[in-house]
Amino acid sequence: MAESSDAQKLATWLGVVVSIIAVLGFFGIDRFDDLKRAVASPEQAKACEKARAATSDAAEAPPLRVNPAKYSPLAQALREAAGLTDDKELGRRLQVSADAFSAYSRALVEGDTKRAWEAHAWAKQSQENWTSRCVASGV
Repeated sequence: MAESSDAQKLATWLGVVVSIIAVLGFFGIDRFDDLKRAVASPEQAKACEKARAATSDAAEAPPLRVNPAKYSPLAQALREAAGLTDDKELGRRLQVSADAFSAYSRALVEGDTKRAWEAHAWAKQSQENWTSRCVASGV
């Protein structure tokens, strides 16, 4: 009688697992990365989306042929994005990026070419850091 009970439990669990896989497949989740993306926190998703929107055009301009005025609003948007997330590491990376873009803006306004190049490199690296965190989190 114990074998029958164990077989029923196994069959029940197997049915549950197959059902979950079928439901996930129905919603287009067929890889672990898709599942991570589906369960990412809404705050993290909002922060990543806001940061991506803010940097979409500003960060791609050549380092010394740009309008410095657009980097202060970019830095502010990155600070706001940092405040949206519950992921402390993502928030830290966004804040560092905001600081980097602020330094870049100040160097451009002051006409300090050397500092502008250094700050531009820091800004690009910091952008890659928070972007990789968003991607790793599935957002």
